[in-house]
Amino acid sequence: MDFEFESFFGQKGVNARTREYFISLKKSTNKILEYILEDADESEIDAAEKDILKFSEPKVYGGPRGEEVSFISSYETNFVWLAQHVAKDPRTMSILEYYKTLEIVEKKIRNGQSG
Repeated sequence: MDFEFESFFGQKGVNARTREYFISLKKSTNKILEYILEDADESEIDAAEKDILKFSEPKVYGGPRGEEVSFISSYETNFVWLAQHVAKDPRTMSILEYYKTLEIVEKKIRNGQSG
């Protein structure tokens, strides 16, 4: 279990809540597979999924302070920030190129290298 956990989350993600979530997710997945393969009881799946839901809080997506506005705002902020660190205009990048470039620049900055 520890090997699987660290493979997915690395050392940064190791805390009690994340570990508990991972265990609940694995339990739910196993129940679903049992249901598919062995025609197991569906109520066990419902119980396992309710266990997972306790880890997530409902989010507000609409409105001026909703998740959608927040995501778009941070995305635009990242465009400006990324433009300061790379020669290519981030708005002309593909989505994959944008996120990979963002990841590389963040890693360079963490390692103390200039952009």
